[in-house]
Amino acid sequence: MNNPHPLLEKCMHTTPEPQVAIVTATRLLPNRLEYLKLLHESLRAQEGASWEWALSLDGADPERLPPQIANDPRVKIHPIPRSVGAATARNLATNRVSAPYMTYCDDGDLLPPGSLALRYHRAVETGLGWIAGRSADLFPDGTTRTWECPTPPGRHLAGDVWTYWSSPEKTIPIGPTTLLARTSPVLAAGGHGGLIQGRTT
Repeated sequence: MNNPHPLLEKCMHTTPEPQVAIVTATRLLPNRLEYLKLLHESLRAQEGASWEWALSLDGADPERLPPQIANDPRVKIHPIPRSVGAATARNLATNRVSAPYMTYCDDGDLLPPGSLALRYHRAVETGLGWIAGRSADLFPDGTTRTWECPTPPGRHLAGDVWTYWSSPEKTIPIGPTTLLARTSPVLAAGGHGGLIQGRTT
């Protein structure tokens, strides 16, 4: 990695214990498997923070997992006998992560280089309970469009983020899949919000 970010330089040698857990709910649908493999490749390319991947199989047969994912010791597979929906599937896996920090990824997401480390080390250095960032949509022609959340960059006091959500019809003030948070408060809050089977994976 050329000219790494200063935060990455501080922790290029990671410990074997996972520092960040990535939680993903998936039904292993045939049209999503290639995306899931790309997500795994983007995790393997992360430097500066050790990770575990809690992969919650929402009613899916574990035999359908691509071998490179199934055989990665950092991947913790959590099969669920029947589909329960994305939010519940995430929470069942969240209850079993061991890392002190966690984030969510959908089975069609990619993490850019340094994504985990930059958010993790910033959270540790500042003592913040959670950090959110920007995300970008990747189109078939290779172009991207960055999503700008309504909340301005910087540190916000507890409860302030919601002041940037002007109405339920407007865009929510943060990108949920960009959140990296301490695991213990996430568990104390009941995990990932969502209706049971309100959204399929």
